[in-house]
Amino acid sequence: MSAVVRYVFARLTEQAAPRRAELVDTLCRSLGAAGADAEVGVPADDSASRWDLAIAVRCADLATWQALAARPAVAAALGPELERVAVVVKAWTFTAEPTVPRAPQSSPASR
Repeated sequence: MSAVVRYVFARLTEQAAPRRAELVDTLCRSLGAAGADAEVGVPADDSASRWDLAIAVRCADLATWQALAARPAVAAALGPELERVAVVVKAWTFTAEPTVPRAPQSSPASR
């Protein structure tokens, strides 16, 4: 059964970048209070250094995402509130298929 994930990436302004941890906390609280199944992340390595924030909101289906996105708290958090502190905001909605668990593989050292 596929789900829908809304991905949002933001590059913060120079003024907002030092407050990144505070913004992550604010987004987590705002989206959580609105009932969103969301994750807010920051770059873990240089491959993501172009972005300051990555937000993923998972929903059961597109209709659920659209209803969630219409809630004022979600619309504000992912819209004007984020745009106010960002130079660039990019967002896309994807369907996502669950992974199939693979059988454990032994490492070369354990053979």
